[in-house]
Amino acid sequence: MSSFSKRFLTILEQDEQTPDEAAMLATLDADTDPAALGANVDAQAATAVAQQQQQMIATVQGWITQLDEFVKYLNSPTGESIQNTLKDAIPDTILDKIRTTETKKIARSAMDLAALSQIFQGYLATARDPKYKGV
Repeated sequence: MSSFSKRFLTILEQDEQTPDEAAMLATLDADTDPAALGANVDAQAATAVAQQQQQMIATVQGWITQLDEFVKYLNSPTGESIQNTLKDAIPDTILDKIRTTETKKIARSAMDLAALSQIFQGYLATARDPKYKGV
């Protein structure tokens, strides 16, 4: 081992303050606790990431709610849905023409949106699982 390597390892193993640390401590205000400066940065970062994750989960939950509401608006068998309104259309009217030509497309669109909602719910399930944290 070269003398440089030995000296480098010796410096790394020393438990004394470096000149930089001593200079930093000298600049602190009298009422500042030097131990407070060594706060657990990893815990703070983990808390910030967890808060960010919760905000993202809330956003996705909002999307799911809106998708589900729109699916009901398109294709609910009860209430004021588009499909229910078209089902009760008077013959030979514009609503009757839409019913005969677009019913399948409306149902397919509702099905695709419901599938998207389920996919988002799957992502939420994995987001809450600690095994997938940060993925």
